[in-house]
Amino acid sequence: MSNITGPDAVICMDVAQYAQAVKAESRNGMSKQGTHRVVGEIPAAVYFDLMREYEARGEYLTGADLKKYLREHPEYRTVQAIDSGNQRNAQIRVN
Repeated sequence: MSNITGPDAVICMDVAQYAQAVKAESRNGMSKQGTHRVVGEIPAAVYFDLMREYEARGEYLTGADLKKYLREHPEYRTVQAIDSGNQRNAQIRVN
């Protein structure tokens, strides 16, 4: 795999288009090894805006809030449905 840097870098799709491409090519968001599932790709600017909104209200942005946001914005989801039914072990991590 090569790296594209500097003036040669071209953004060929936005985050929503990338999320839809991942959804179309994946096994419902599961990694190749089956160790984790990517449920969405939220742009950093959107994430930080959400975080600022919650901080302005004196609250913390939680995984449940991110799940709610992804339910309301399917263009950023990489899966058909966020919840798999196993709620005890469900987590949302922000990388």
